[in-house]
Amino acid sequence: TGEVKIDLDEERDDITVVKVPDDCVAFCMGRGGQTLRSMEQEWGSLMFFAKSATGSNDGKEMLMIFGPLRARRGAEMKVMSAVEHKRPGTFVRDGELFMQKRVRGDEVDGSWDVDWLLLEGDEFSYALGAGGSTRKKLAAASGCILEYVGNMACFCGYKRERRRAKDYLKWLLKQRDGPVSVDYEERDDVTVVRVPQGSVGFITGHRGESLRSIERETNTFCFINEASRGGKEEELLIFGDSDHARRRAKH
Repeated sequence: TGEVKIDLDEERDDITVVKVPDDCVAFCMGRGGQTLRSMEQEWGSLMFFAKSATGSNDGKEMLMIFGPLRARRGAEMKVMSAVEHKRPGTFVRDGELFMQKRVRGDEVDGSWDVDWLLLEGDEFSYALGAGGSTRKKLAAASGCILEYVGNMACFCGYKRERRRAKDYLKWLLKQRDGPVSVDYEERDDVTVVRVPQGSVGFITGHRGESLRSIERETNTFCFINEASRGGKEEELLIFGDSDHARRRAKH
């Protein structure tokens, strides 16, 4: 029945606010609000534009994101990605990621944070994949929020989640130049399957598509360890945050 006003001076622990430039509002909304609805569905959040009940809106529209922390941060990174696409330089400048100031109650203590990695040349398209499939795969496997804001890969989550996601992305990018060797002895996010050398091609499939389908089905990240090539058996490394997911991929 009219505009909504939110009192941002009232400290609450379920809100994140993104200030969106006026010329980006329609792009973030989508036709009939469809883009916002898809973000809500993906992250389990509630999102709408509203005014601050107190203070200035700084000439920008305020997008209110409600929900649990992970849902809010995932939706926030999605909005940042859309805004940066529409207006480059809003969040990424001179190789740095700039986060907006958070409202009261939205600060998080502990190891939750955002890291970023600058993607250069054709790294972006390779790391994104068709329809964002590669990005989604790495995010699901690592348990980390992974979003690309401009040419920046942004990792949002707890420290262990961010470390996993950065490792997975770096290994993925190395695969452009050939097979990758990984020392996995000290890691707790990997399951190793020793595959007879003659069966490796059958397991991976044409251009690796059989392995990709297993990754999609089980939310894991899999590849043959180059260090094991040449013997009677080769090591198929199955990486993932979830023990259950890795067991499914192994079976």
